[in-house]
Amino acid sequence: MCNLRTDSQVKWGYLTSFRSHLLGWRPARDCATRAWLGYVKWYVRLQPRVLLDARDLNGAPDGRGWNSILKDETDIEKSSGYLRRVKALRHFDYQKNWDLARAMSFILQRGDREAAVLDVGCGWWGGMLLPSLARHGYRNLNGCDDLLPFTGRVGPISFHKQDFLSTGFPSSSFEFVTCLSVIEHGVDQRGFFLEAQRLLRPNGYLVISTDYWHDRLFTADARAFGRAWRTFDRGSVGNLLELAHDSGFSLLGEPDLMGARRVVTWQGLSYTFLFLLMQRRDNASP
Repeated sequence: MCNLRTDSQVKWGYLTSFRSHLLGWRPARDCATRAWLGYVKWYVRLQPRVLLDARDLNGAPDGRGWNSILKDETDIEKSSGYLRRVKALRHFDYQKNWDLARAMSFILQRGDREAAVLDVGCGWWGGMLLPSLARHGYRNLNGCDDLLPFTGRVGPISFHKQDFLSTGFPSSSFEFVTCLSVIEHGVDQRGFFLEAQRLLRPNGYLVISTDYWHDRLFTADARAFGRAWRTFDRGSVGNLLELAHDSGFSLLGEPDLMGARRVVTWQGLSYTFLFLLMQRRDNASP
């Protein structure tokens, strides 16, 4: 398939690259973090009663199966529309609204306000998912990342500066563990699955998204957030799913990896996203 990029993709790639370089400067990142957390405090205090439409309680926002790749720009538009309807935050990176909406939708459909949620690799700023769930009345929310500049509480959200491969949480603490756009950044996959399996309660859910293209893309010299970066391909996805199964997880349906466009451009490469839902088997030992 030809690697064609639209003008908007190219411009967005330049903007996100500039922002990444700017936020690589510690004073700028700390200033942005303080501003963002101030906004989050205000945002979660609103706590409106959001009545979900029936269309928002029936599968993924884009109408596709849960385990799927981002197919085209229409999927992003549908996902952004879903986030607007449910009064959720939208991502700074427009394409990231796709997996954010999927994670949000799945938790709202399968969980309740007492459900314990952990977002691993939430980033130095804490992410969009947890504040959005807080606005829907969720109160047992946690985020962890070693890039976080602090450990503390913002409204109902507890942020933990720690390595998410060896957290300090007790075993079987969470109904949901989410990990959005993280495992492509040099993460020890076996360690990740073992820690997620330990943290989840029996039949709890692991929600993952990552960078994907059918064929391997050359990213040997690419780095992000101080770590290596590698997109997944058909072969490495197969290895990932096999490792997940061996670690005590079952995939919720076969993944649809067919027929996508390159709708994401970053670090000079064009690709797409992959979203995976897994469930911890109830006979798996933490």
